[in-house]
Amino acid sequence: MTRSGDRTERLLARPLSVLQTCARCSGLRAGPTFAVAVVSSSKALIFLFAVFVTATAAALAAPAVERAPPAEGIVLPEQLFPTLDRILASALQQSPQAIRASVDVLMAEQMEDVARARLLPYVGGGGTYSAAQERRLDRPGSFPAEKLTYNFGLTQPLYHWGALRDGLRVAQIASLIADRNQAEAMRVLVLDLRQVFLRLVVEKAGLKRIQTMVQLAEEDLRAMESRIASGAAPNAELLGAQLRLEDARLELERGAEAMRFNRAALERLAGIPPLAPEDIPDVIPPLPPVPGGPGALLARFEGDRDAGGDFRLGALNLQLEQERLNYRIINVNLRPKFNIVTGAMQDEVSYTGSPADRARIQSFYAGINLNWTLFDGHATRAQRKVSLLRTRQLEGERETRRAEVVERARNQARLLEIAQRQIAVSEGRLGQLDGLVRFQEEEVARGNLSRREAASVALSRDDILVRTFANRIEYLGRLAEFLSVIGRDPLLARIPESRP
Repeated sequence: MTRSGDRTERLLARPLSVLQTCARCSGLRAGPTFAVAVVSSSKALIFLFAVFVTATAAALAAPAVERAPPAEGIVLPEQLFPTLDRILASALQQSPQAIRASVDVLMAEQMEDVARARLLPYVGGGGTYSAAQERRLDRPGSFPAEKLTYNFGLTQPLYHWGALRDGLRVAQIASLIADRNQAEAMRVLVLDLRQVFLRLVVEKAGLKRIQTMVQLAEEDLRAMESRIASGAAPNAELLGAQLRLEDARLELERGAEAMRFNRAALERLAGIPPLAPEDIPDVIPPLPPVPGGPGALLARFEGDRDAGGDFRLGALNLQLEQERLNYRIINVNLRPKFNIVTGAMQDEVSYTGSPADRARIQSFYAGINLNWTLFDGHATRAQRKVSLLRTRQLEGERETRRAEVVERARNQARLLEIAQRQIAVSEGRLGQLDGLVRFQEEEVARGNLSRREAASVALSRDDILVRTFANRIEYLGRLAEFLSVIGRDPLLARIPESRP
């Protein structure tokens, strides 16, 4: 979590005693206003200054919330392919998803400043200057008249039953929710980028196999043309060889276009410049198994009440805290709110009621202002019910999410075990064909076997190699998703700070 986020966590965890002495929050300003006794201006200004200073005091920073350490001894795709590691590092900083998530965090921070502003003094006022010709009934004719009135004041919330303070905490929690949403978006982005990159490796291997097929089809066509020229084969067989070559070429073009499209999708998703052909690896090497198997990691995860620090579960917990604060704010809507007021005003007044006895008066004032909504048509009562229903709804979503994460972890652990066993099967078949290919190459060298017959077996071996690559990427994908679900993916620690 970021340093600013840590500071907010600390602020939420500790009692806001500083703010309690100066500003208890609120938001409603409707209702009758009652003027209370005016205190001396010098004492009022001193008190107002003290209120201002305490209201703007900053909270101290706090240590970050620690996550479970990454799993050790496990090989992930970015460890095998440095190009993928660079892509992931760049995507976490400048991909479109990363930028959108960062903007959401920045907007939440600005709303936090809006909520904090309600605790601070606000200054305003207005004035009017007018020049007129007045016709008086007690004298003949009209007379010029000028008038200047103004009223400028400062208002500092004093006691609002904790509503303004809770409003600030709601905004701070919204910033934390934005942080967790950003982290979840980055987690999903990393999984998607891994899968797309690994598919490109398999597609590149598949293209090499298709290129071999095209070469064999071209050799078959040349051989058929020679046989026809020598009269060993009828002309009708030429068409079949030509169609087989065209099929192979079309398959090659189709595969090349699929790879180009997926490479462009990867570049767009990661927000990176175009990749060179050599940036895509040619092979996926054999993979070591998970040390101790996924069962041990799964057992530790199932005993974690926070579900491995799941970001969405964390956001739901924060939303619950938000709703409880919203209920507290709603609960004080109909209570009186107190503010400190001070200012200066100028107006005209007649102490006798006679138009001829008007005087300009200037006054400087300081005192306590009271706003009190006595009846709001049962709106507050309805808002309380909505808030309670929303709390129950969030509690249900939280439990559903916790059960969903645990079940997904179990599912991924099981699929990971199956993928690991499938790799063993593929490796066994590949080893068999490797031995057969080596034997046939020796037979070709001895002159006991034609090169064309050996090439057919080599092509079958390439088919199994591509399938083995596909099984390896399935295993890598299952492993990455399993570690991500249980919060042990090393890349989770590399998610960039949202705030400095």
